[in-house]
Amino acid sequence: MEVIEGSRICGKTLGTSFVNAVRPSPSTKKCPTDYLPCSTYTSVDNTLCYRKTDERDKICPITEIKYKYFDTKE
Repeated sequence: MEVIEGSRICGKTLGTSFVNAVRPSPSTKKCPTDYLPCSTYTSVDNTLCYRKTDERDKICPITEIKYKYFDTKE
């Protein structure tokens, strides 16, 4: 995708788009019944919810960042 200071940033998309994702209720600040927050470290405005029966790592955005060195010299 993007090269920043010599590092390539890559990602893959799975699950629902960010726009259509399930979010906590503005009044209760909790995810709907049978849903959990993707992260407990984000504000309510930035939290997405996933169904308890789904795999968190396949539904929630950016659950992990790995740094990997690739020799890009040709």
